[in-house]
Amino acid sequence: MSRTGRDPDSTQKDGLFRIDWNQHAFDAQQALLMASARPTLPQAPAYAAALVDAGHAQTEFGVLRFHDRPVGYVFVERRPFFRWVSSFRIYRGPVWLDNSLPGTVQREFFQMIRQRYRFRTGRPVTFHPEMSDTPANRRHLAVSGFRRIAHGYSTIWLDLAPALEPLRASLDAKWRNRLGQSERNNLQLQVDTDGSSLDWLIERHEEHMAARNYRGPSRALLTGMMHHGRQTRLITILSALRGGEPVAAVLITRHGSSATYFVGWNGPEGRRLRAHHFLLWQAVRMLQDEKVRWFDLGGINNADAAKVARFKSGLSGDHTTLVGGYT
Repeated sequence: MSRTGRDPDSTQKDGLFRIDWNQHAFDAQQALLMASARPTLPQAPAYAAALVDAGHAQTEFGVLRFHDRPVGYVFVERRPFFRWVSSFRIYRGPVWLDNSLPGTVQREFFQMIRQRYRFRTGRPVTFHPEMSDTPANRRHLAVSGFRRIAHGYSTIWLDLAPALEPLRASLDAKWRNRLGQSERNNLQLQVDTDGSSLDWLIERHEEHMAARNYRGPSRALLTGMMHHGRQTRLITILSALRGGEPVAAVLITRHGSSATYFVGWNGPEGRRLRAHHFLLWQAVRMLQDEKVRWFDLGGINNADAAKVARFKSGLSGDHTTLVGGYT
């Protein structure tokens, strides 16, 4: 978890802009998350705490203030690089309390963040902001002193504000038909919020990563997320059962007004029965009941995982590609 003692080098500029670093404990971090417009999973307090437990990174936490009013926050990952030198990364942040904050105000904070890490460590922060890839956003980052070094992450955001019936009507016709098939296949839904099925799902997840030769969330990270997210119910596992046996499962995270489809497993029987269509739609129903507004479908990659991308696209959400990585 990020440090909570007062940091003597809190950043301030012109009396209007200030970043308070490492002065807020978990509960205060969580309150800011809950007040945010559309928070992302990598910027959730329980996720940051799990990174530390898993040994993946330490974290620093900054509250962004304009006219002394909090307007956003950011978690910064710190990883040892060489002796006393560390590398720093911001992934899918900062998170803004209000999405209407002008770009000129955001630029001031970007400049302050860049200066903090450049001057303290001699190594610039690697910055993957939660901003769509537009010419205007690229200009904002260039004016702030950042240089683009990587393509942006792509995902699909599903707006859960409409009622369930219009949401279903908006599904791709083929996806909706397969959902109907799944609902006629006598699948039973099992909902796990206490982590009793987590080890079972992690084993299937690890087998799938080994078979497909890709890297996904580690066992240590998922276990840490369950541990630190119990109070806020960060993790819910939905399983589809046939004859009492699980044939597919998905792990959904809830973080403020948003949720993320984070891990999934589908066995041969699950694929035959369209179990993932069933589970994703049950997740939509559950999140709506819990007043979650935004559902991040967890990333798409048309080059290496085209079938998964097509499946997620069938929910007819908003395709978003972020502006990329900067240093």
